[in-house]
Amino acid sequence: MYRKELNRDGTTRHSRACQAAYGRIDPNCPRCLELRKGAAPRPGWQQPFFARKMRRLQRSLPLSPANT
Repeated sequence: MYRKELNRDGTTRHSRACQAAYGRIDPNCPRCLELRKGAAPRPGWQQPFFARKMRRLQRSLPLSPANT
């Protein structure tokens, strides 16, 4: 069993025996059942990574006279 039953964002974890892959869901996994009922999937690593990158870029750019 997992140390925690929930992920950081509050969603249920997949079971260790989960056989979900490539869109197929496991009928015995609690997280797969949530996804089948319409729960939102967890965001991937790319969305937060590029959001942080964009914020750093925007902070480093000087303000143009048109923006002041």
